[in-house]
Amino acid sequence: MVVYSIDFHLGAETIAHIKQLLSSPYSLLEISIQARFHDPSKLTRFFKKHTGLTPLQYRLRQPQPNPISQISSLAYASYQV
Repeated sequence: MVVYSIDFHLGAETIAHIKQLLSSPYSLLEISIQARFHDPSKLTRFFKKHTGLTPLQYRLRQPQPNPISQISSLAYASYQV
């Protein structure tokens, strides 16, 4: 039986929350505040310790939305109205 500590569980939840925020256009300072870190450098150290990547490296590896498909889906949605 594997037993996880409360620190492990809280760390995993925090990392998941930070990853979600990194998918948004928020700045690292805004993400730090929302994730309850006192400053971005502490968030960066915590994130790198748990993922092996800095927040910027993680953000750059995420797929970017295709602006053309967003425009065409908006045009299609407005056409149907």
